[in-house]
Amino acid sequence: MPIIMLLPAFLIGLGMATNVLIAQAFGRKDKAMLRKILSNSFFSSILFCLLISVVA
Repeated sequence: MPIIMLLPAFLIGLGMATNVLIAQAFGRKDKAMLRKILSNSFFSSILFCLLISVVA
């Protein structure tokens, strides 16, 4: 698999997993967990993109 296809595949998977976690936290009305999930997801995406930018 070309490395250029790895980035979208990872980010789509991260987005799907984040969606499930956000829905669960939203259903529990757990705003602290929502913030934590969103910030972790955002920074994981940024870190992965930077890593791929440097490597590729």
